Amino acid sequence: MSVELIKALQNPTLYKHPTEGFQVLETHISWVILTGSYAYKIKKPVNFGFLDFSSLDKRKFYCDAELRLNRRLAPDLYLDVIPIYGTVSQPCLSSGLNAQTTDSEQAQQNNAPIEYALRMTQFDQAGLLDQLEEAQKLTSKHIQTLAHTLASFHGRVNTRIPDSNFGTPQGVFAPVIENFEQIQAQLTQLELIEELHPLQQWANASFQALKPLLERRRDSGFIRECHGDLHLGNITLFNQQIVIFDCIEFNASLSWVDTINDLAFLVMDLEKRGQDAFANQLTNQYLELTGDYQGAGLLRFYKAYRAMVRAKVAVLSLQPNTDDASAKTNHGLMEQYRQYITQAKRYINAPQRYILLMHGFSGSGKSHISRELVEQLGAIRIRTDVERKRLFNYNPSDNTQSPIDGGIYTQAATQKTYSHVASLATELLAGGIPVIIDAANLKQWQRRLFADLADSQRVPILIIACNAHSDTLEERVVKRAEQPKLDQEKDASEAKVDTLKQQRLSAEALSAEELNHTVQIHTDQPDPLRLAIREIKSRLSIN
Repeated sequence: MSVELIKALQNPTLYKHPTEGFQVLETHISWVILTGSYAYKIKKPVNFGFLDFSSLDKRKFYCDAELRLNRRLAPDLYLDVIPIYGTVSQPCLSSGLNAQTTDSEQAQQNNAPIEYALRMTQFDQAGLLDQLEEAQKLTSKHIQTLAHTLASFHGRVNTRIPDSNFGTPQGVFAPVIENFEQIQAQLTQLELIEELHPLQQWANASFQALKPLLERRRDSGFIRECHGDLHLGNITLFNQQIVIFDCIEFNASLSWVDTINDLAFLVMDLEKRGQDAFANQLTNQYLELTGDYQGAGLLRFYKAYRAMVRAKVAVLSLQPNTDDASAKTNHGLMEQYRQYITQAKRYINAPQRYILLMHGFSGSGKSHISRELVEQLGAIRIRTDVERKRLFNYNPSDNTQSPIDGGIYTQAATQKTYSHVASLATELLAGGIPVIIDAANLKQWQRRLFADLADSQRVPILIIACNAHSDTLEERVVKRAEQPKLDQEKDASEAKVDTLKQQRLSAEALSAEELNHTVQIHTDQPDPLRLAIREIKSRLSIN
């Protein structure tokens, strides 16, 4: 197959539907012909080792696989696989879309197909999330929806591993090494090759340290048939809905991965674009929805791996021609390569560990403040309201109808919840991750639990005390309980005015020792976090 076929397919008489001109999108592995209503994706006859489209049978197999995998997330975009008959210069498309086959088409179809195309619903490229981000139109709402979409997808995908090597430590590490080998094979400048050495040394050391966790992840069922290529360019707004498309179909070992590996690609992409707040929001909302805090310890390793994947794609796309157009293209590709190498280097150094312990009555703004802290600082937040419900098999948005000090709010249930949250925090800290504990922490024993954890992990702890006028507290609690929302917007808290009254009666004041490492925030004042964030960063020595 050649470029000649792609040119020949840009003929409106070949299609049973109206066409609105033609545009061709090209990557290193495929062409996509845009016709107006539909897009036709044709695989290039290439073999890069990690993918092999070199024969027609293989291209047909992977077209079918691409259709199956992508209909899990984008059934309205991925329609069917159609054969192409005739010759390279005079092709004939199978009708598809339930259209009537003409006699001439039938005669052509008596011969063997010369190629296959995946037919998709064409969508506006301006709706791609990478385009929205560049236009500064990406919003927190988009990220929230994306977190829910991804968490739901990972929760329902296939977990029956088809190959015994998928997800094993060596199976995880093989593509990491392959990235370095394939990149080095494309580079000619010694300084660029030497620049890879510290990255590869860090990857080797990290892999050795993470081996036990990698084994636990596989044994725990987190190796699943994921997306595999999850970045902003593979997500679009279609009919006002977030739609993820273009799953990896060409190499099962690259899609049968840890769910955290899948998440890491998107987080890395956001961070590379300077959208750290969105990256932090996505990470926290995903972990909160899935409860998969165990996997957070793999995020830095996988983010670096994903940055190297993008660097590899850039150098593999370099053009061998020496004309001006190719030189310009190659200059842009090498700039992309350098950006992704720089991004990978960011992950070598672990962030500073600490505990921020939220404190305050219901309605004091703890969750709102902690959410802002997450976005600005990049810590992982654990909410007792969410984990309490998870422990007792409720969804965060469920109303458990529990009375005060009853149901899931008994003293025993509260002790179980705090113990569980402390256990999660321990694992995060041990994995080099700072933690925010979003809880009332109104009792001395609750605060002591996390103070002892900070001592055992040798990390600093700050109490973030949220305060508001009593009338404000009651107004917020009532408003939160009465405001109708979609499930993904409902807060996990079930606090009512009676809950607030009970808290006031039973709360144990911060001790003099605790006040020495407390930051006070008055949340009924304008922009309450502006001054507090400076104090928090100063006391934790965070830049």
